[in-house]
Amino acid sequence: MNASRSERRLRCVATEDWIALGLVDAATPAVVECLLVWDRLQGHLLGPNRAADGVNTGTSHPALGQRLLQTAPQDAEYAKVLFDVWAECLVGVAKLCVNEYLVFVAESVSVGKLFGERATMSLCPICVQRVRKFSVLPIRNLSKSREIITPVARCIEDSLRRLLDRALRLENFYYSLQWDITQRLQETCFKWDKPHRSMHRPTDLRESSAPGNAFTWNASLLRNLLDDTRVAGITKTQVQALVRPLLFGFVEMIPVRCRKPDGSVHQAQYALISRCSRVRAGVRYFRRGADRDGYVANFVEIESVVCSGDYLTSYVQIRGSIPLPWVQTPNLQYKPRIRVGHDDAATGLAFGRHFERLSARYGEPVVVVDLVNQHGSEHTLQSRYEMEASRFHIPYIAWDFHRECRGMRYERVHELVAQLEGVFALQGVFTADVLRRCIIQRQRGVIRTNCIDCLDRTNVVQSAIAQRMIRDQIRALGFIDLDEGAEFARRFNGLWADHADAMAYYYAGSAALKTDFTRTGRRTMSGVFRDGYSAALRYIINNAYDGLRQDAVDVLLQNFNRSVTALQHRLLEKRSHRGYLLLLWIELASICALIYALLESKRQMTVASLVFLLTAHRLLRRHGSDLVNRPRLCDEEAHLRKGRTRVHS
Repeated sequence: MNASRSERRLRCVATEDWIALGLVDAATPAVVECLLVWDRLQGHLLGPNRAADGVNTGTSHPALGQRLLQTAPQDAEYAKVLFDVWAECLVGVAKLCVNEYLVFVAESVSVGKLFGERATMSLCPICVQRVRKFSVLPIRNLSKSREIITPVARCIEDSLRRLLDRALRLENFYYSLQWDITQRLQETCFKWDKPHRSMHRPTDLRESSAPGNAFTWNASLLRNLLDDTRVAGITKTQVQALVRPLLFGFVEMIPVRCRKPDGSVHQAQYALISRCSRVRAGVRYFRRGADRDGYVANFVEIESVVCSGDYLTSYVQIRGSIPLPWVQTPNLQYKPRIRVGHDDAATGLAFGRHFERLSARYGEPVVVVDLVNQHGSEHTLQSRYEMEASRFHIPYIAWDFHRECRGMRYERVHELVAQLEGVFALQGVFTADVLRRCIIQRQRGVIRTNCIDCLDRTNVVQSAIAQRMIRDQIRALGFIDLDEGAEFARRFNGLWADHADAMAYYYAGSAALKTDFTRTGRRTMSGVFRDGYSAALRYIINNAYDGLRQDAVDVLLQNFNRSVTALQHRLLEKRSHRGYLLLLWIELASICALIYALLESKRQMTVASLVFLLTAHRLLRRHGSDLVNRPRLCDEEAHLRKGRTRVHS
């Protein structure tokens, strides 16, 4: 009898000439399954359709792979081994400029188990792992390659490899061996309910052209691997046991005790699963608004799951950038000006496609909760958003968060939640009997919340909505109330605050703002000071490092042109900032001189310092965008920055 997938380990062994990859049962090391073998001289995956130099038949390379994978450190042949890793799973193949790389999950830590208390032969626990470390192995051995590689190409390859390593150091990757966590439970459970399966197929080529869905972050890496297996004549089933869909976002679980109508107390579990979309993924100022296909930046699907016994219930809400073509180009100002695309037809098309896709995925109604300011620069976006929502008959609620909660009256968020009671009753919550594979109720529609960044204000409101919906979720499971409600509220608030920080570190570069309210239910002065520090850190990172962070994400998602010519122009171009840095130093020196002159009452020095300060400041405002660290690989906002915009300050 074969060992289950969880009882086997993925092993990869590489020599100068070969790479062997397969599932190995440690108890019986002679058993090797899902075997893949690469020729490192040619960089080819071997199979029935492709043999290596010196290999005459298609049956000889499996024997070679078997021998490599069964090599032990004490064996004489082990001296030839250059790379030997026992991995959790294979992520896929990353293609850079001149080489391809196998990416593995080398280390992970358990987040928790759904149905861990009720594991049976027919109901296995769902174990979720958070990745701690990736391993990367170059497929081709360039030192023995017959192809001539120029120094420029090698330099580009080194730069891309550093960007890939940087992306793989992000902390929020998750996977499960038992369940595809990139899909919400209601979508996964449609396989139990065949008449509704066709309603939730991918509706766009950008989602269906790669394995997985919009939340599978290794989709492009999996596609590269499957392309290689197709050329080699290897079937998909031989690879499926090696790879797992990779989620980028946030997953955490906490226990919850609930009371039945008879007064008995039962153990349940609350899980928060947040899925970031890989489409238009990136960082704050370089991914804003919607593209022509209606895909928005910072789109996140958030699922709150409660399970007890054989039953589970979930509630989904979403967030995403305002679905209009707009940018906010960093230029050393604390709040750069907002620029909105002027093409009304393109704006309407992108808006319509966005909500058509949401309706197809989540059902109707899709209710918009817009938290942006209804004055100043944000008002332009808010009014245009409201106008488009009215034209497309989208339910729209405008709630100026800063105005409603000014004076640290953040408890007024619950007034907004009260306005949504009718929506909650209409939507319901997804409920299923997992053991009997029966769907009891579906969630109909979704609430789409946004602010400008879809981080701080959005998280406060969405955590309040999730807290309200727990009542409906536990009642759907047959409970009447929470036991130890205050203790659960403390853990719940801490969970959502941690979620806010995770999303903010990825998109904005610092911890989230306003998390003191999320954690404690009230705004505090210490929280205000902490927010000031985080805001200053965001300013530095957004201007000095975001271009590099965006490039790293694009390399991981394979969103770049692999041509050496194109990459040479983009990656190796040297940008000189000496003149602008000199202006910055002049401005700082002028501030110091001005302070000194005012303290010493030196009138002429005061006037001169002011002149230097104002001149340097004006020049920096005009050319500040040239000092900002910009993406080099895929600057998709460039067309909106080249003047084809309407500017609103």
